[in-house]
Amino acid sequence: MAEGAGGKRQEAGSKGREDDERWNTAAVRDLLSAAFSDEELVTFCFDCFPAVYEELGREMGKGQKVQRLLVHCLRRGQMEELLARVCACNPAQYARFAARWGEEAER
Repeated sequence: MAEGAGGKRQEAGSKGREDDERWNTAAVRDLLSAAFSDEELVTFCFDCFPAVYEELGREMGKGQKVQRLLVHCLRRGQMEELLARVCACNPAQYARFAARWGEEAER
């Protein structure tokens, strides 16, 4: 078992529906919205999640972009990577939201 961003414990290689249920997606969604402006979110996706960047359209609102990134990371078991990268880009917002997924996601 390895510990990743947000203090989550995960067995190596665990992905899919079980992984989805560990995360407080509303808190992560709120974090992404608070941590990045619309333009910063696009740049973040370009730099860190290029497959998501390729799916983003100019007509998409910020909420849709956040949702696309969140779904992408959930489906690929990349939530810990997402949170670590958000923490590196905006540690103040990360710290503000970290408690929301720490206790709730462990239940």
